Amino acid sequence: MTLDELLSEVSYKLPKGYPTIVDGKFVDREEVLLINKFLVENGFGQLPLPEATNKTPKKPTNKIGPPAAFAKWWNGDMKNATKRTKFFELIPIVQALQPSKPVTVDTILKAIDRSDLDWGDIDYIRLGLAKLKKDKDSLAYLNNRYLAGEEESSPIPKTGGMVSIYNNKRISAFMWDGIENFYSLVKQSPTEAGKKNKPFTADVILFWGVKGNPKNDTDLQNRIKKAIENPKILKSNPSIVDLGNNQYMACVSLKAGHGRIGKLTAYMGNYVSTGDADVDALEEGVVSSAISKLTGFVKAIGGKIADLWSQAKQSFINLSTKAKQVFSSESPDVQLANKASSELADFLALVQDENPDFVLDDVLQESGDEELICNSCMQRKLLDMDKFMQKFLQGTALNEFDKKIKELSSQPGFVYRFEELDTKSKKIKSAMTYTKKVVDKIKNAQSTQTASASKKNKCTILKVKGGLKRSEIKNIFFIYANQNAITALTNMLNTAFPKGVTTSSKALDAFFKMAVDLNAQSIFGRSGNLPLVKFTGAPNPQQLGTKEAYVEKTLKSNKNYAKYLGKQNLPVVGLRITPSAGSGGENPYYYSIILYTLYTINADGVSDLTPDKFEYAEISFKANSGSDFTFAVEGDNVATGVKVLKTFKK
Repeated sequence: MTLDELLSEVSYKLPKGYPTIVDGKFVDREEVLLINKFLVENGFGQLPLPEATNKTPKKPTNKIGPPAAFAKWWNGDMKNATKRTKFFELIPIVQALQPSKPVTVDTILKAIDRSDLDWGDIDYIRLGLAKLKKDKDSLAYLNNRYLAGEEESSPIPKTGGMVSIYNNKRISAFMWDGIENFYSLVKQSPTEAGKKNKPFTADVILFWGVKGNPKNDTDLQNRIKKAIENPKILKSNPSIVDLGNNQYMACVSLKAGHGRIGKLTAYMGNYVSTGDADVDALEEGVVSSAISKLTGFVKAIGGKIADLWSQAKQSFINLSTKAKQVFSSESPDVQLANKASSELADFLALVQDENPDFVLDDVLQESGDEELICNSCMQRKLLDMDKFMQKFLQGTALNEFDKKIKELSSQPGFVYRFEELDTKSKKIKSAMTYTKKVVDKIKNAQSTQTASASKKNKCTILKVKGGLKRSEIKNIFFIYANQNAITALTNMLNTAFPKGVTTSSKALDAFFKMAVDLNAQSIFGRSGNLPLVKFTGAPNPQQLGTKEAYVEKTLKSNKNYAKYLGKQNLPVVGLRITPSAGSGGENPYYYSIILYTLYTINADGVSDLTPDKFEYAEISFKANSGSDFTFAVEGDNVATGVKVLKTFKK
């Protein structure tokens, strides 16, 4: 990840959702301390701390520090990113339920107290808001800034909102916590049978004319199922699906802010041919050190808690071993998972009864370099990675890719920037020597199971001499992530140009089609029968229609600007591949790979066309190593044409 990507990732942890910057400098000391902690964890250097003097730094006019009670709630109980996302998602839903009233703490509490609505398990929000009501300053801060649309990070606009999707009509019901019920219906359609991963990007399903909780209405679900396979879309409103019986629905993707577009991991995985059953194995990670940490914690308390932990511990160990083996293609045992979850829940309930201040996350905080459980599937995968790494460092792994890129680089609509690794540097040579020792250790790992047991199990547990830690395989994994990215890009380009480049006009058409298809996939996901509305907090939700309609409309619109793109030297598709070792040099082999695709054009006419009016999706091929090793492809940022010109400036 680049420094910009990391800063974007850490922003959600800050009190107001983004850092305070004055004259190009970070001026809030507490914010910088939080950012620095995150940067260090990801191998980057620290930002300079603002001077701790009595002088008050110049502040932007819209900067008002949060009251102590609000800050304690937001950075304490609500510190978890999932909880904050839930909080921001429920606010526009509350607004759509009662559009004639302003969204306040009181109206939120009143709405989520309704048992007939699909709020799910959000007691932590209810309890937190009830506490904030007792603090006058915090209540005013939350009502007047986050809920009145004055903060940039506010999830609702001052005017408009999701209610405008269907003629400003108030919604009567929704699927939000129960969205998985909706997706189970989607996966029952013939086109989705047997497929993994989330097929669509809607975060909430809005209903008009439906009473009560939709997931409890069997008749409604049957009509939703029929609509998924063959939606009846209103001619007067391409975002609304007619379910019959005077009931209607809309599928809404809730995205905080303008930047994030969507994930492309599964889609790009279709272009990766590794000889393995699937690419999903890349999504599994390392075994947590939670067991040893909890055991130590329990010993210090003793009594009933220690007795109960002795019962829960073995199930938890079995679950971890089964579900979290690195690169294992085995599925976790559902009964085992339920047993472990139940016993662990009983254990935690008892702990919290006797210790109200107990926070599980504090006990389970990752050590950063825990021991891995190595199995034969992992061994095979890691050795395959090493083979590619050697080819990668020798340059031979990129031969086909280089050939395709050179063929395309002279064509209109495409730009390419590649900075090669210095494989002769001492740093990389040293890393190669270290990695070779790790590979040899993995290669010589021995099975801990009998021959008969090994035949029954697809992935047998191995004993690695001296153990195997996460940090030891990090370089190998990052290179493997690069391999998947290069393979996917090569196959995608071969698909777009099966006969090579014939004419410049056909090449330009192919790049327009590629850009729109990638953007549509990240916006809609795999399934595209249903129309989608994208809500970012802007006054007018983006009513995109179906995936097919979006592609047709956007492709036609973008092609109209082809000659103006040429005049501005702006591409339709751009590819940047640059070394990204991190400030500490901990990933010396790793390339940062970003694909830029023409996304939207915000001009009011030909006379208004300037580079800043062209927007591009930044599609990143990521390799992360937090609590898990993950390979992901995401359209996670929007860049203007100005940035794109700067990125590819020769």
